[in-house]
Amino acid sequence: MSEYSITVKGREELVRSLREIAGNIPEAARRALWTGGSKMMNQSKKWCPVDTGILRASGAVSVPARGGIAVSLGYYTDYAIYVHENMNAYHNPPTKAKFLEDAVNAGKEDMLNEFEAEMKKVVK
Repeated sequence: MSEYSITVKGREELVRSLREIAGNIPEAARRALWTGGSKMMNQSKKWCPVDTGILRASGAVSVPARGGIAVSLGYYTDYAIYVHENMNAYHNPPTKAKFLEDAVNAGKEDMLNEFEAEMKKVVK
């Protein structure tokens, strides 16, 4: 567990410091989501089955620029869901079914580390 501290002198400085920190948290969270999500997508693309390359190329990460703190990862072909979910299909290793789901699950700890690193930058 990490510890953070803020040293302030006086009420006005406390309020100013807290407002500055609070104002920087959404952008720091978006950066963490983008970085963590990009790492997840990169791993997912390594596991994504390839025939023509269109499915792998359709993989994308997006984070709203404003108004929300979220990350979306997905493959954008009409057949992506069938390739992802078909556990009975053979895939040349290291490709496999559940390529996105497994990458997200494998990257959770790294995502938390990205959040911690970004929050440290905010609190300094």
